[in-house]
Amino acid sequence: MGCIKEFLSLNEECHDKYLEEHVRHYLLSKPEKGYAPQTVNLHLNAINFYYRRVLRTSARMEAKFAKRSKKLPSGLTRDEIVSLLADVKNIKHRTLIALAYGAGLRVSEVVRLKVVDVQLDGLTLHLKQAKGAKDRITVLPEKLLGDLCVLMAGEAGDDYVF
Repeated sequence: MGCIKEFLSLNEECHDKYLEEHVRHYLLSKPEKGYAPQTVNLHLNAINFYYRRVLRTSARMEAKFAKRSKKLPSGLTRDEIVSLLADVKNIKHRTLIALAYGAGLRVSEVVRLKVVDVQLDGLTLHLKQAKGAKDRITVLPEKLLGDLCVLMAGEAGDDYVF
């Protein structure tokens, strides 16, 4: 509701003929004021909804959505990882976390990992049907060999590691 109030207060006499021009000018002023792309998109959606659904006008706005920023998340430091793993006492849980971090696995990949997918001699993991239903191969950290051998001892190839 705040988006619409702000837009209308700045564009009191906004006619259908100039609507798209007013919307474009209004939206282009947002990044200059420090608004995030997601917020600009929120304003655009609110204005579209107001004019199409509330006022039921035939005005067409061909404004494009702002691109979302693609910032990478900050990673954990080596000390934070060591501290995190030291706090986990259960060998299965500690190995799961260490493997996810060390091999760069997603949670869904590490929990679906099967014994047959772990090549201890080649230090590789074969991830089947990973993100995007694609297979991929990744490295197996050498430091985890001992713990993985303990977890997989006596397990069949079709059994899950965790």
